Amino acid sequence: TARHPFWGPHRTVATGHSTDEAIRFQGSSGAGITALALHAMRTGMVDAVVHVRPHDDDPMQNGVAVSETEAEVIARAGSRYAPSSPLETVNDLLASGRRYCFIGKPCDVSALRQFQLV
Repeated sequence: TARHPFWGPHRTVATGHSTDEAIRFQGSSGAGITALALHAMRTGMVDAVVHVRPHDDDPMQNGVAVSETEAEVIARAGSRYAPSSPLETVNDLLASGRRYCFIGKPCDVSALRQFQLV
């Protein structure tokens, strides 16, 4: 493991993008995360994708989406540069017994991991 003076320990740094032209430019930064989420849905690893989407009433705000189809995942793909609370429904989602792919900011993923450990 290498250690960068600013970024800390790492094994490698790489770039990539989706090879699916239909989503590559729809998602953020080449739609790599979107492609992985779609793969998880297609293979039955997950039932739905939990991610952030534009709010219905105000596109400057965010809302939580539970996308159950590939079309929904693709339509809601892309970065959102406004505050969001993607874990606001986590208790309801966990109680449903379904399997989810969660897409969020690093702090949201860390919070979900900490929640899992409790």
